[in-house]
Amino acid sequence: MRVFQPNTSPAASLGRVSDSSNGKSSPGPIPSNLGLPRCADQQQVSWTRVGEAGARITIPRSSVSLTVPQGAIEPGRTEEVWVCVVAGNQLRPSLETGEALITPVVIVGPLHLTAHLKKPVVVSIPHVGGTGLKNVRVLQCDRLEGGPSASWRSVAVSGQEDTLSSTSVYVDSSMCQLVTERLAAFALVANVSDLSNAGRGSITTSSSGCSSLGSTPAECPPFRIPLSVKQSLSLLLDPPTPNNNDWRQLAERLGVNRYMTFFATQPSPTEAILNLWEARNRESTAVAGLVNTLRGMSRHDAAQVLDMDTSWP
Repeated sequence: MRVFQPNTSPAASLGRVSDSSNGKSSPGPIPSNLGLPRCADQQQVSWTRVGEAGARITIPRSSVSLTVPQGAIEPGRTEEVWVCVVAGNQLRPSLETGEALITPVVIVGPLHLTAHLKKPVVVSIPHVGGTGLKNVRVLQCDRLEGGPSASWRSVAVSGQEDTLSSTSVYVDSSMCQLVTERLAAFALVANVSDLSNAGRGSITTSSSGCSSLGSTPAECPPFRIPLSVKQSLSLLLDPPTPNNNDWRQLAERLGVNRYMTFFATQPSPTEAILNLWEARNRESTAVAGLVNTLRGMSRHDAAQVLDMDTSWP
């Protein structure tokens, strides 16, 4: 299995432009006012203007993406939001003994937007660690112009909750989902002893000396569930119930119950869960599956609200 060693490039050819809030790309040269750091790979950056409606920004031919939920940016405000992969060995974190870098270094920006976010965003990054990863560490860097490696800090560990952290991480067999209140540079590392052999032979190596990270799924709307429907579901599922068939059981059935504390700190736990669900589930049958999940919780009221929404296929 190939992992990103300290002397190799973390970035494969992951494409350049995004699927924005309307599913279209913004072709042409990178705007001079975009504010990309010098370490960004100019061929691996996507951007779009984002407002209250939110957007999903993806680097084509990869699974690297940034989901800005509806309502994360206040009404009347718009920003050029971008996601990029770092070029070569620039801005690489120092690793502890026995650790390996399992993702490219990805930056989401602009960094100043952190102060204006009303909801966490979701950063989706493919990894090459395979199945069974434990204690994956999320490293974050807020200084992007060639600062010392000491500027990197660990902000989250998979399977562990830190109520003081602004970031949580969900790791499956091929993807890492960062739910974060900060726009910054991120990289994920794991113990070499935990790296799975499951992906051996299935990872292709690019001329840059690293793995090609995933592929872009078929084009689909950035959000399956309108904000108004999420708000209706929140009114039903946020209040605790005697049978616990509220947002807590929804988190359990969707496999994210390890992050209960994080969800509980959000203004609407249900909406926070659904925002993560949106980033994780891009297949055409996802909403139908969610309806069945709600029915399985005996929450037919919530299932009916979702089932009556005609905006999903």
